[in-house]
Amino acid sequence: MPAKLREAKERRPRFNAEALELFRGLEAVPARRRHTPKFKDGAHQLARLLEQTDEYWTGNSVLDRGRPCHPAGY
Repeated sequence: MPAKLREAKERRPRFNAEALELFRGLEAVPARRRHTPKFKDGAHQLARLLEQTDEYWTGNSVLDRGRPCHPAGY
């Protein structure tokens, strides 16, 4: 029996140009300015564009540069 080794096309992530441009802009912001309201608004908008508002409200973001928040093995 053949195995389906790829994800279905409708489930593949899609990023529009607006999300990519916003990500590039936010990624370029220095750490000392990541606590400003303008940055936080941009991060929230990025979460909306990526359909990750639940992750945003739990303090997780694609902009996090640190180590994973979970222990090894999870």
